[in-house]
Amino acid sequence: MIPLAFSRIELSADTEVKQTMALRQMNELVERLSNTPKYHTLTKKDRSQLNQEGYAADLVDNLLVMTQRTEESSATDNDLVVVGFTYAAFDPALYASETLKNHFEQLSQGCCCFCESFLMPTASGHISHYRPVQLLDLADVEHVSPHPHHECSPYFSLAYQQENLVYACSACDVTHKAGTFTVAGQRYPEVALEEEKAVLVNPYQDNPRDFIRFNPSNAHAYAFDQVLAFYSDTKKLSKQDIEALLWRSPSAIPNQVDEAGVLLTESAVEQAFHAWLTSTASKREMSRGQMTIATLGLNRTVLVLARLAMLKQYQNDFLNQQGASPIPLIAKDLVTTAYRSLGVDAFATWQHLRHSEVHVESTYSNKAASTQQRKLVTAADKALFETPLPTWLRSCISYLVTESELQLTDRRRLVYLSSQDRLYGETDTEKCIFLPINWQRDLHRVIKVRSQRNIWEASFSELANSRPHELINLFANNDVWVEGSFTTLA
Repeated sequence: MIPLAFSRIELSADTEVKQTMALRQMNELVERLSNTPKYHTLTKKDRSQLNQEGYAADLVDNLLVMTQRTEESSATDNDLVVVGFTYAAFDPALYASETLKNHFEQLSQGCCCFCESFLMPTASGHISHYRPVQLLDLADVEHVSPHPHHECSPYFSLAYQQENLVYACSACDVTHKAGTFTVAGQRYPEVALEEEKAVLVNPYQDNPRDFIRFNPSNAHAYAFDQVLAFYSDTKKLSKQDIEALLWRSPSAIPNQVDEAGVLLTESAVEQAFHAWLTSTASKREMSRGQMTIATLGLNRTVLVLARLAMLKQYQNDFLNQQGASPIPLIAKDLVTTAYRSLGVDAFATWQHLRHSEVHVESTYSNKAASTQQRKLVTAADKALFETPLPTWLRSCISYLVTESELQLTDRRRLVYLSSQDRLYGETDTEKCIFLPINWQRDLHRVIKVRSQRNIWEASFSELANSRPHELINLFANNDVWVEGSFTTLA
């Protein structure tokens, strides 16, 4: 990752008016409904009244008002009334228009702002959000909760703020980041947004090279901030000395593991680093670099292989230089656009080796590259190619348990959190609670769908491959549930 110079773009007056109206209505709805009684939802009559009062139909139809229980138990103490919105309440035309996309594409020179992959030839980049606005995944890299779940995002009001937009690839944004957004300390709205300490590195606001750099021997990203702390504590070196050490000797870079967590080396440096990790010194401050690498999957197999290929090109460029050409130690001086941060580290390392009269090919031979690729393409890495359920789907489906179903243990009713669902919001006569889906446990369970004529089976994967309007029709005209062994809530 490299720093990107952020700038706003002026939008049309019509777009700005629509953004302002949408944000105002969302804030008004959340404030108005925050005192909703527990165990009841909005009825169709309630939504009709909101429509008559002038609130946008898309907001009202996809407005969430429910009592959520984060754990499957009979305890009611932690049941919370949740007010928020599903993905369909946010208008992509207001935050991901061609005008905004082209602007952010230019800011990042056509590369994903996170992994630096070049996206323009395949037009695979899209506009998304730094702070997630649809849902918040609490099964994050810190493993804060022993019961992974997600909830409505408190950042819904940032949906149309340009400072919260990013240009990213689907792998970084959808497959890995999704709704994960770790903070150090309290989260908004418990603290003001400007006081919230975000952990994920933002290339438009931060200098990513203060937190993440790359090993030119194997193209892996490593937490530079954590390595700085390690050498500062154990060797009392300055930042400048540590930087020179890592460029001069890539073997001094510790914590080189593949995405499965397997150590690539067992050197003395590695042993000292892992001993330090268990000490109190390493826990003084959270490593934003480490958390960002994990959250975005910056060492995922296909990405490391792409960086290895680029590393060979960098090596050829370096070897072809005649000495008079300046060595590019700043990303903007590199000829290429992709993986520029890797290029800075590679050229700096090779420059040190050239001055030491060590041939650069010894640090990156064809044999080394081949060995690295064999390490990456393993059976354990096959799981990395499995695509999780998309954020938009997870933001709008949930388990619903009515008062009469608390004792059921063989099934959970599944609902689409929209006014069109057959059961959700249909009536206010029976109390109910909602349970976030445990994706680690339930992803492969059987979904049953009952229409007026028959019952058939489906799966979460099938739902993910369906179009949103198809799911609306499915849940509007059928009863849907998941079969399996569940804990009684009575």
